[in-house]
Amino acid sequence: MKVLYVCHIANRYGANRSLIEMLIELIPLGISPHVVVPKQDSLLSDLEDNKIPFSITPIDWWVEPTDSRRSTRQIEEFLSQSPSHELLEIAAKCKPDLVHTNSGVTAEGFHLARHLQLPHIWHLREMGELDYGLSFSYDKAACVEILLSSSACICNSQATQKAYFGDIPPTNCIVLHNPVRPPSPPLNQRRLRRDKIQLLTMGHMSKFKGHHHAISALATLLRRGVHCSLTIVGGGLGEYRDYCVQLSKELKVEHLITFAGDVSEPWSYFQDADIFLHCATNEAFGRVTVEAILARCPVVARASGGTPEIITNRENGFLFNDPDEIPQLIQQVTQTPNLTAITENGYQQAVERFDPAFHAKKVRDLYTSIARHPS
Repeated sequence: MKVLYVCHIANRYGANRSLIEMLIELIPLGISPHVVVPKQDSLLSDLEDNKIPFSITPIDWWVEPTDSRRSTRQIEEFLSQSPSHELLEIAAKCKPDLVHTNSGVTAEGFHLARHLQLPHIWHLREMGELDYGLSFSYDKAACVEILLSSSACICNSQATQKAYFGDIPPTNCIVLHNPVRPPSPPLNQRRLRRDKIQLLTMGHMSKFKGHHHAISALATLLRRGVHCSLTIVGGGLGEYRDYCVQLSKELKVEHLITFAGDVSEPWSYFQDADIFLHCATNEAFGRVTVEAILARCPVVARASGGTPEIITNRENGFLFNDPDEIPQLIQQVTQTPNLTAITENGYQQAVERFDPAFHAKKVRDLYTSIARHPS
């Protein structure tokens, strides 16, 4: 089966990394992928390394920042749109049997599939307004109906499904957690350094990810006499990064913080950390949280969004509800006698629960079902 995948961004953030891991497993199952990306960026090297064919063409979004949206556009305007000439040319060359859009922020794949009368799947990997401050440019209820008019929707968590569709899941919507491949070879569990704790937080730098909470927690710990430092991994908006830098100076902890920017692989950072801290207000899934667990790094994360679907408190990690709880919880983690057992339990669970091969088989079965019973 030939499948055309439409990406909304071209970097190596979570949605695209999960796509790559899915495609690596789908190809041996008889799926021939072709990936459309909006520009040249870091994702292309992953596609090339795995010999996955791709094309580059601009991809429009049907969402915009909530705080700058002027007015809601008419849904009739959306329904009158046609796919771009460039996208039609790409489809003419690869002749897909199905179109799979790798995000809910673009409807280019929907327009293409409707024009070509092909099955279409939305892969909803973000919650929009809750985790990125993005709202539909059109009436939300009408946009949800458009989502449901496709052959299927895949949500990367129950939290994502609820954000789009409420408490009653639609019949053509499934929840399938993102695949995450463990490091190879596996990382050994390290002994936590209690004399100087190395904290790590990771993710695209925006206020929704809560890096400022990690900085504030660091300052509180220092006031309590706990020796620690913080590494922040992730690129992103310069304005928010500048705010975090200024906050670190105001709290007099700038000498204890490393802003590492974007990195090509996360594992060495997890291996160097004593505790991974994830402060996102709402995380649709939390790929970096799973990566930390697979690196056998103790995790302290906010009990919101999809994170509680990954972590059971004090079974495979530690959860907090309010950022003010972070310093005390970190101190408790350092004093947890069975910490090694908790992190090892998390590793064993994650290897099974987020197995890329299992994920790919579920997606392949969905493709097959749609091909047999097209909507």
